[in-house]
Amino acid sequence: MRKLLLVVAVAGCALETSGDVSTGEVEQALCPKFTCGGDNSPVINGVYFHDLNTSGLANKEGFALVGFIDKNGKPYTLHVERGRMFGTAGSLKISQQQLVGAQLLVMYQGVKYGIRIDEVSDDVPYWTKKSSAKLEAYKLSYFETAYPTRSRPLCSNPQAESPDNLSMTQGLAFYTLVFEGDRIDAARKLVQLDTVGGWFNLGCAGSAPAKMYLTGHAYPAAFDNLITKVEWRQTILKMFAADYCGDGTSFTVAGQPLTWADDQQWMDLLPDATTLEARWKPTGASCIGTPRASVPNTPAWDLFKLTGADQVIQACAGKKVVLDNCANQKLEPDGMHLVSVNRTP
Repeated sequence: MRKLLLVVAVAGCALETSGDVSTGEVEQALCPKFTCGGDNSPVINGVYFHDLNTSGLANKEGFALVGFIDKNGKPYTLHVERGRMFGTAGSLKISQQQLVGAQLLVMYQGVKYGIRIDEVSDDVPYWTKKSSAKLEAYKLSYFETAYPTRSRPLCSNPQAESPDNLSMTQGLAFYTLVFEGDRIDAARKLVQLDTVGGWFNLGCAGSAPAKMYLTGHAYPAAFDNLITKVEWRQTILKMFAADYCGDGTSFTVAGQPLTWADDQQWMDLLPDATTLEARWKPTGASCIGTPRASVPNTPAWDLFKLTGADQVIQACAGKKVVLDNCANQKLEPDGMHLVSVNRTP
């Protein structure tokens, strides 16, 4: 029996194989953040994170926002509303291009860092065809405040003009979207409403949070007439992460060729769609066809080397999750919110 074991490393996953190749049982530890390699998540000093709280609450990784200053060092109160950052100080307000040079000040393990807003774009289109509204995005860098000249990009792995970036093209690959209202559990791939207040997500281009927003599956997208249920938002997160079993285990990497369609007809399959990959519900895959990591000569196949759906089905069975092959192989949602489809490598 061949056993595929994914071991979490600091910034990725390592693959170990042993035994006979006949059964293809898969065991996997939780991968960092949203995929098992190449994920373009915010990172400070080697520590990945994806959210902050405007009231100063520490996130899961231990980062806490302790201030917000404009380019001249004047303190403001940071707000994130309708997917946009702005600052207030009494009757004063800074927003849009006035934010250039401003800094979000965060503490981590006793060290203060500045996250600087280097550029602002208000011309980011949604990926979904239903809305023509534009989103605001930010090019961010960070540094220890004690060493302000030693800055580096906040996003860990930007990929210029990657299909993963969806509509964040023409230089926007190095930008970050922000949005409030949704609390995302990156380890378990869960979404719930922010019942505390003040939490906002940072989605670097190509990351799962960014793709959620670009497809209209984020809380503030409702202000652009893209109204989704929390369950739908969790469903699309499960799909982006290839969390078939629903426990947070990811079977994909950044840059994997994939296309998808939804039951609301907001998004259509790309012309190079090939085989049904899976249909999706809030708890993971409702059924599976050809898992993306079994398509040869793709990034996910390079890591996982899956030979077919049976390996994923067995992995889910080991977690006491029943997953079956899709009886209907047509490239349609078939009663589910989303269908994912492989593309020509």
